[in-house]
Order: sequence, then C-alpha cells, then structure tokens
Amino acid sequence: MLPFFYETAQDQKASEILGGFATKYFVLFGLVSLLAFTIARPLLLLAAHSKFHEAINYIPFIVLAGWLNIDFNIFYWSLMHSKKTYLHLDFAWGISHIDDRTAFCFAQDHGTRNLGVVYAMVAVALFKNVIGYFLSQRYFKLRYHSSKIVLGSTLTILTAGFAIHFLPKGPSLLQDMILRLVFFAVTLLIIQKTLNVSFLRWGLLLSRTSKRSG
Repeated sequence: MLPFFYETAQDQKASEILGGFATKYFVLFGLVSLLAFTIARPLLLLAAHSKFHEAINYIPFIVLAGWLNIDFNIFYWSLMHSKKTYLHLDFAWGISHIDDRTAFCFAQDHGTRNLGVVYAMVAVALFKNVIGYFLSQRYFKLRYHSSKIVLGSTLTILTAGFAIHFLPKGPSLLQDMILRLVFFAVTLLIIQKTLNVSFLRWGLLLSRTSKRSG
C-alpha cells in the first residue's frame, strides 16, 4: 500500500483521496481485530495445548495493540512522504524507552510481568498513535472522515467488550465458535448499516490497492 500512498500523495486532491483511503483502512482493520476478539477464546481452546490456555487473558490486549500499531502506518507514511524521517527516528527511539519503562511499571503494579507487558503494549501504541497523528497532520494534512472513524472504532470496541465478557458460551467449543461467528456477522451488518457504507466494496478497494502496490 505504500507505493499507492506515495503515488496518490502527488495528486492535487491527495488530502481528500488519502483521507478517504485512511478511513477505510482504519475501520476495516478494526473489523479484522473485532473478529479476532470474538473468536479468540474458542479458537485458542481448540487449537492450543492446555498449558497455553492461560494466554486467553492476554489476547484481547495483544489484538488491541496490534490494531493500533497497524493504524500507525498511515501516520508513518505521511511523515515519510513529508521527508521528516528524522522525526520518525527520534520518535521511535523515544517510544522504545517509554515502552521499556512502562512495561516495568505495569509489571510492578500488577505483580506479573506478562500482564504488565501487554498493558504497556496498549498504552504505548495508543500514545504513539496520538503523537503520530498530530505530527503527520502538521506536515501532510489528510482530510479524514472523522465521524466514521470515531463511530466505527467505538462500535468495534464496545462490541468486542461484549463478546469477551458477556456473550454466552456455546455448550461445546465448536458450537461456541459457530455462535461467535454468527454474532460477528450480525454485528458486521449492524455497523455497516450504521456507517452507511459497503464493507465489501471497501475491502475490494484495499485489496486492489495492495495488489497494485505489489
């Protein structure tokens, strides 16, 4: 997708075109994360040895951190296009130090390094996105569809929380998986209707963009 971003950045309407592209990028990867949130429990219990089942406590945080880190690509590409590589290097150096210290602090507070590390991953990824957004907008302003991003992200997070904490479990792991997939499909339709968009069309667009970049 990076070649597409650089090529489109030369267009006179780059701010609007890439802002729309970034909106689709943020929301669709949020939905991929929602799928991971929803089916993580039965998938892990089905596929992994019992000694790894405790990892279910960490997966939601790892998925959230991964979603945020994927979103950061848009801000990173903007900085690269603006030839502000030195800002990214300074930023990355600072983040690495913050990450280490945050992980240590959380580990001390929660008594387990594993839990502290995943909390730190989310905190640092969130901080990185906030700083990355303001820096990238300063040097290469994109016209994001903010209402769709905020609404889509909010619905994704609320639905993920419900799936993790309140969605009833099926009588067997296989039935639980099917129940969660049905829940995800219904949720997908509801979010699509709420945002008044076509996720299939968005997905095809991003897929074509990736193939074109490759």
